[in-house]
Parts: sequence; C-alpha cells; structure tokens
Amino acid sequence: MEVKGSQVKEKLLLILFALAAGFIFDYLFYGKELGISYPIYVLVLLSLFWWSQRQFISVEKSFGWFVLIPVLLLAATFAIYANPVLLAINFLLIPVLLVVHTISAANSRVSWSDLSIIGQIVKRVIPLTIENIPKPFLFIVEQLTPKESGSGFLTVKKIVTGLLICVPVLFVVLPLLSSADMVFNHYLSHVARFWELVELGPAARQGLIILFVFVCLSGYIWSFHSKPPKVETEKPTKHGSLDPVTLLTVLFVINLVYLLFSIIQFSYLYGVQGHLLPAGFTYAEYARRGFFELVAVTIINLGILLGSFHYVDKKNQRVNTIVRYCLSLLVLFSLNMLFSAHFKMSLYEEACGLTYLRVFVHYFMLLLLTLILLALGHVWHNKIPLAKAYIVIALAFYTVLNFINIDKIIVRSSIDRYVKTGEIDINYLKTLSCDAIPDLLTLTQDADQETVQQIKAYLLKEKQYLAEDKPWQSFNYSRYKANSALKNVGGENR
Repeated sequence: MEVKGSQVKEKLLLILFALAAGFIFDYLFYGKELGISYPIYVLVLLSLFWWSQRQFISVEKSFGWFVLIPVLLLAATFAIYANPVLLAINFLLIPVLLVVHTISAANSRVSWSDLSIIGQIVKRVIPLTIENIPKPFLFIVEQLTPKESGSGFLTVKKIVTGLLICVPVLFVVLPLLSSADMVFNHYLSHVARFWELVELGPAARQGLIILFVFVCLSGYIWSFHSKPPKVETEKPTKHGSLDPVTLLTVLFVINLVYLLFSIIQFSYLYGVQGHLLPAGFTYAEYARRGFFELVAVTIINLGILLGSFHYVDKKNQRVNTIVRYCLSLLVLFSLNMLFSAHFKMSLYEEACGLTYLRVFVHYFMLLLLTLILLALGHVWHNKIPLAKAYIVIALAFYTVLNFINIDKIIVRSSIDRYVKTGEIDINYLKTLSCDAIPDLLTLTQDADQETVQQIKAYLLKEKQYLAEDKPWQSFNYSRYKANSALKNVGGENR
C-alpha cells in the first residue's frame, strides 16, 4: 500500500509539474520574440525529464549525455545571436536532439549510430505520446472516483479514451471527406464559420496554449513510465557482398575519369590564365562556374567510399590491398575536387561578394574534407567507428558554425572588397541580422556619399525597431549590442 501511495504521489507531482511547464511556456513565449526565454525553457524541459526519470537514469559516458553539449550551446544562440537562418534550423533541430537525449538517457541500450534511432524517435514522439495523452486525465478521474463505482469508472475511461482517439482520426478524415463531397464541404464550412464568430480573448488563447503544452509534455513523459517499447538489439545483418574484382573495375574506371579531369584542372584552372581555352570560353566564366557540381561529385565519392567499406567481400587479402590503394586514390581525387570547388567559389566571391549561402558552402566543404580524411583513415585502419565519428563531427561542426558570427564575416568581407574595387551590394547587406550592425557603422565613415545615405537610412530604421520596449524574455545580446551601437546614429539631424 505504501508503494502504491508513493506511485500516486509521483504521478500527481508529474501532472502538476507538466502543468507548471505549460504556464512557464505561456509566460516566456506568448506574444514575445524569442530570446533568452528559449534556453531557459530548454532547462525547464530537461529538469522536468530528469526529475521524472531520476530513479532510472544515470550520468555516464554516452551519446545521450554528449548531445546535451550542442543542445545547450544551440539553445544559447537564441540569447546571443540573431542570424535568422541558423536560428530557424536550431528551432527545428533542438527538439530532435532533446528527444535523442531523453531516449538515450532512459535506455542506454538504444543504438544512436544506427538508422533505427530514427524509428525510435518517431515512435516515441507520435504513437507512444498520443497513446499516453489520455492517461493523466484518466488518472485524475480515477483518483476522484469513489472506489465502489469501479465498473462506472471503467465505462468513463473507455469513453474518454475513445473520444481522444477520435481527435487525430477526424483531423485526417474530415479534410478528405470535404474534398470528396461538395455538399458535405458546404455544411462543414458553415460549421467553421460559426467558430469564426466566437471571439477568443487573450486569456482563452493562453489557456489553450497552456493546455496544449501540458497535454504534449505529460503524454511524452508518461510514455517513459509505461511499459517501454522493445529495443531490438543490434544483430549482424547479412549484406549482399560485392566482389572485390567488380569493385576494382568500378574504381579503375572512375579514377581514370577523375585523372583526366584533374589534368584539365591543372592545365587551365590552376595554371597561367594565358592558357588557350576552347572557343567560346573565357577564363572568368570557366573559373567561376561548377563549384556546386564539384561538391556534389565529392559527396558521391564519399558515398562510394562508405559503400565499399560496407559491402565489399574481404576474403581475398591481396585484392583487398589493391582496393585500398584505389580507394586512397579516389580520396586524393576528391580532395582535388574540393580544392577546385573552393578555388572557383573564391573567384566568384571576388566578383560578387560573400553571402549566407557561399559561407555555408565553404563551411560544408570543410566538413566534407574532414569526413573524407576520416574515411581515408578507415581505409587502412577499419577499427575507426565511422558512423559514430561522422555524427559527432557533424554536430560539432554545426555547433561551431553558430558561433563564428557569419553576418560579421560577410560585412567585413564586403568592406574589404569595397576598398579594393569600389563595389558593394548594399541591398544584400540590409537583409543581414543585427549581428552585422556594429560593423556596418564603419561604412558611414569611409564610404562615398550615396552609400553613406543608404546605410544611414537603413540604420535609422533598425534603430527605431531596436529602441522599442521589449520584455526581458526577449532579451538578445546581439540586439542589445546593436541598439547600443546605434545610440548616436541620426543625432546630427536633430
């Protein structure tokens, strides 16, 4: 009885804490811009999960705990930087990483480097969470129902469960039925218009938000208290093996093509610009085109490398040694392609300047370089856990990308290009985030009169926006720094 009483207390506390998390969500986010509120709420969610699973989880060296480093750092970017592209990606990525952490921390047997982790994430977020959404409500009803009316409670339980199951089903079925029958759609649209007449005040909207967050959180965390899903232990699956001679043929043909390509690259791209190009080609056009295609080919080469590791038959040691040399040659050609892509991109940037996309491409090429060199190491030392290393490196690279201040790099590169050529794309610079504003101010002193006027007009507009009173939940260091830098802008016009 004492154990049962403690379980009841535990579940009641879980419901109260999940409801409190709903109120905190409303307090931090409703009607406010994202800022310091985001990392705070991530800590709230982590605290709620750790408390609910405190008897089952242990802090140990595992990916589930390693992933907390990028989670916390990426969450902090909402309070530090203002890059819209990276913040949008972080907004989608952080919840996924949080789910990975909760699954791995609750069950250390989950294989995070296998594709099965995707199935685990989907299963935990959708069917298991939906399945457990009614349970907190049924638990409350059970506690409020007299013990004598057992059969009556079971009936209520079944009805409530059925109604809750109907919600997602109707969400899918009703649009399909209204699309299939015009008359049904007509009557359904009239019902929808009725709800448009019902004006929900701010309090009602906030109440719905709190309820939604409570339902999702309690259902998700409750799923960990239910019978855990069976985790399939990794079994050595038998893959169709590829004969080394077949692979050698493929590698020989591909490497031969890449050799011819590299000869042309060294003759025309890296050599003297005076080399005679085919009729109709200019060096500028030849040098600045093709970087995306080269990156794509490098990705294909990486796929060939990984496929070779996975499917090649390793029985014949002599042939396998030749395969290793051919794979190493493929890596060398891939490195040449990456350098060529970087070279072409650099020439293009000299003519057109830096943009978000071009910075991302450069950074992605650096990531590809690291992955390919790691694959080369795996060719000769196959004990390197390639899948795990790739996931960790990719996460580390992306996390670092968030902290190099891309907007600052773009503005400084544009200013250097302006000093050398007298050309600058003001319209693009005006699309950058607040991270760029302190460096943009330098253009108001050194640029020509027309450029200065355009920059000042833009900065005055940003100054008005940044000067607006915002709640503490929306605090962002980049916006604060930009606002401080703009204090004296426009003062001379007063």
